[in-house]
Amino acid sequence: MKKKITVTIALVMILIASIIFLIYRQRKSTEAELFLNDWEGYICASSNEVFLLQIPWFVINKDIKLSEIKFYLLNLPDTAEIIKKDIELRYSRENISQYLINFYIKIKTPHLYKNDNLNLIIEKSNVKGIIPLGRWVFEIIPYEQNELRIREHITMYSGKNIDYPYYMFVVENKSNQPVTLHDIAYDSPNLTKINIKYDDNATLENNEWKDFPIGGLTLAPFSSKAVAVFIESKNSKKLYALKPKIIYSINDKIFEMPGDMYLVTISMSKEDIMRKAMR
Repeated sequence: MKKKITVTIALVMILIASIIFLIYRQRKSTEAELFLNDWEGYICASSNEVFLLQIPWFVINKDIKLSEIKFYLLNLPDTAEIIKKDIELRYSRENISQYLINFYIKIKTPHLYKNDNLNLIIEKSNVKGIIPLGRWVFEIIPYEQNELRIREHITMYSGKNIDYPYYMFVVENKSNQPVTLHDIAYDSPNLTKINIKYDDNATLENNEWKDFPIGGLTLAPFSSKAVAVFIESKNSKKLYALKPKIIYSINDKIFEMPGDMYLVTISMSKEDIMRKAMR
């Protein structure tokens, strides 16, 4: 009797060990990482401004020790300085974790920098990975006090179909004289500006958009208006980072100021992430 019990226990232990091994092998076979890296970016910033560049990173069935990871950007402009960098966990569910690799960057010298060779370098477990980040334009303009202020804006557009994203914000005239808003400009070959509209209602809810005046949109002293830039994407598979240049005038003198960051991304299901990561 004892012999039968011993044999039964041994068989159960072997079965449990086999199941654990199969689960482990299945988990290892589906381990993967996915960087969203096909970017087209235009960043307008002033020479004393620190802006944020974020790279989404999906990790599937893996435990990541962030303290052991080294990461940096290669081929930034010579006058660029990375003020701070970190990796943050955005969410973790169903064995998929999304991290954001954050770079806080300052470029000191006003200039138009065009870069088709910006790379993210990741080092972990003595292995170095090079991830191309697409096409980037950094337009750095001299710092000056501006009479306009972006009071609020839409930070991200995400969807299955990103053929027609839009950039919306509320702009405030802080001065005691009229200010005329002329354009929201950017350099991004695959994002075509269709038109600009505005609403006298200074919020981003329940807007009734009107055509942008040909001579520019005039804001009375200490007033605000909502503005929307409607865009067409020529390549809906790309990711876009847009921090546009806002052009305005006071008494016929032209001024430029940076807008706020706006991201256009593709929303992905768990299946989408798995399929892309396993390629």
